[in-house]
Amino acid sequence: MRGKRIPRALSSYGAQSIYIRITVMNGNLNLALTFIQRVMTSSGIEHLIRNAPTRHYKMSEKRVFSMKALERRLVRIIL
Repeated sequence: MRGKRIPRALSSYGAQSIYIRITVMNGNLNLALTFIQRVMTSSGIEHLIRNAPTRHYKMSEKRVFSMKALERRLVRIIL
């Protein structure tokens, strides 16, 4: 199996489309899927996908979220 390595430092501005080519040998799809999962995990793409925002938040919503996060941190420090 051959795969293209993805650089570790991916900026949200520069990396718009990323391609990973995997060759499945002898019809062993499980091995190919394991390999592509390892490549995605080691390169940080899996982390970027999980943390990608699913929708657009207005500035007022961001302010509310940040105030709630600040309150949670302060409560943790006090307790």
